Amino acid sequence: MEVHRQLDHPNIVKCFQIIEKPHFFYFVLEYCPHGTLDAFIKKHQKLTESTTLSIMEQILSAYRYLMQNKVLHRDLKPPNILKAGPNWKICD
Repeated sequence: MEVHRQLDHPNIVKCFQIIEKPHFFYFVLEYCPHGTLDAFIKKHQKLTESTTLSIMEQILSAYRYLMQNKVLHRDLKPPNILKAGPNWKICD
């Protein structure tokens, strides 16, 4: 959990705070108001090559950063990729 707070990349959802209670953890995360990649794909049905390339570049940039920091995301899938402004961000 502390590892997430230390990560700083434009394509990774920022963790601002972790609140620990006796039986729960609360994460205060960056707000990503534009939904998931899963919903985006369902809404648009077919994505253009340039849109797909832009999304993939952002996801791969974030994943490269994670690997450089010895972090492995074991559940990377469209529902775990969020849109905030022009950026796609890995979460979860």
